Amino acid sequence: GVPQAECKETIVLDYGNPNVAKPLHVGHLRSAIIGEALKRIITATGRTAIGDVHLGDWGLPMGLVLAELEERYGKNLPLLTTDLLNEIYPFASKKSKEDSEFLEKARNITAKLQKGDPAYQETWKAMIALSIEDIKKTFIRLGATFDYWYGESDSSKYVPELIEILK
Repeated sequence: GVPQAECKETIVLDYGNPNVAKPLHVGHLRSAIIGEALKRIITATGRTAIGDVHLGDWGLPMGLVLAELEERYGKNLPLLTTDLLNEIYPFASKKSKEDSEFLEKARNITAKLQKGDPAYQETWKAMIALSIEDIKKTFIRLGATFDYWYGESDSSKYVPELIEILK
């Protein structure tokens, strides 16, 4: 009983948008549920729907977590857990608003991460893997599925070319 699309097309939906440095909150749940509903409607009309969770995995939030981990543990990082990451980000975010030196340290770490510093990259990749595992469990419970788990970092390699195009 659902009218079918006159022409077959593929529609890519970017929804969910959790940040790997932060705990999920109701805004993430809302976008995941709305996005999943749209994906199901698109599919029911005979179109192909592709869902991308589009992770927030780049930028200052990552630097804040890495800076706080470094301040607490130095080079001797403990085994990362979701509880630890969920505790560290709000703490580091608040700290950055009160401590300009810490904020500057987090910005410097963010720059090093984005330039490929191996030590920061290793911890960052562990954070992402751990967060994705945890986020998937929540989205599965909600019935939200994603075809791609790309993040902001996946598009960073295109930024220089985009800047040139925009100029």
